[in-house]
Amino acid sequence: MAQNIYDIIAGRRSQRRYTKDVPPKALVKRIIDGARWAPSAGNRQNWHWWVASGEKRDELVSIIAKVSDMAGELFAEYDEKVQRFLTLYLRTVGGAPIIITLTYEKKPPAKREAPFDWDLWDYASACAAMQNLLLLAHAEGLATCWMTAPVLVHKEIRQCLGIPDSNEVVAVTPLGYSPHVIPPIPRVDPDLKKSVKWFGM
Repeated sequence: MAQNIYDIIAGRRSQRRYTKDVPPKALVKRIIDGARWAPSAGNRQNWHWWVASGEKRDELVSIIAKVSDMAGELFAEYDEKVQRFLTLYLRTVGGAPIIITLTYEKKPPAKREAPFDWDLWDYASACAAMQNLLLLAHAEGLATCWMTAPVLVHKEIRQCLGIPDSNEVVAVTPLGYSPHVIPPIPRVDPDLKKSVKWFGM
């Protein structure tokens, strides 16, 4: 796994087609363990990972597929070909053998009071952990795709996985192997002339 961190970041892609090969549990655990080292507001580390494979994975796919009914609205900015592809992806989650759901536990801080917005800070911390997961998976030769559309059916996902109401669903990602190579997508503002403001440098 010894790769340049810049190459790992630049090489990661959102994959939407997967093989049926199931990654070893030990490898998945290793990736999640590494993801937990993300920065966490107040060092709360109150995130939870729900890893579904087999029958539970199939149940989850059937729930996420409901979001495809909203595809016309979700993907209105894309052409029809892309809309059809993304709709199919929502219905199958690309055939990935594992689906990981990330939540954070809503809990009042021990010694802090308003006006601190802990929901926002916990959400941001969970997003940092999700990014770690995607990068580590890529470094290990696995494919992922950060999905937020499934949050639209978070109640059904909670029921399927037994997630308590005290947990907020942040994102979902398939996890597996993909034979497809996606070329680099050019970055907006490659020279950083519009998106970066320099002060004193």
